[in-house]
Amino acid sequence: MGTLRITEAELARDIHAVLAKVRTGVEVIVEQDHRPVATIRPPTRSGRPISACIASAKASGSKVTLDGGFGKDVEEGIRERSQRRTVSECLALAEAHEKEAGQAPVLDPDLAADVEEIVRNRKPSSPSARD
Repeated sequence: MGTLRITEAELARDIHAVLAKVRTGVEVIVEQDHRPVATIRPPTRSGRPISACIASAKASGSKVTLDGGFGKDVEEGIRERSQRRTVSECLALAEAHEKEAGQAPVLDPDLAADVEEIVRNRKPSSPSARD
């Protein structure tokens, strides 16, 4: 997406705007006296995007029908880090959705491997980082 070079003073003056650029994919290099002192970039993602999981399900002949907004809903849920759910809560939501929709979702066969990879690469979080 590109690179932006800024001074420490520019970063301090409007860190929110700088982080907004990073969220769009821009790498920001912070300089002091025209020398790089820090680089801020979006985190690298592991696993497969939900769109790839859906494409895989379709390619394998899955009979499940997902509405057009399913992938976006899942991605939005992932972004909503402040509202974490336990696995039990997620299963209860899935069961409620199944009753409402009248059919059970069929998950991508690689879902377990994807979850294991996410758990394996997970970094411990501190409560203060979420505040």
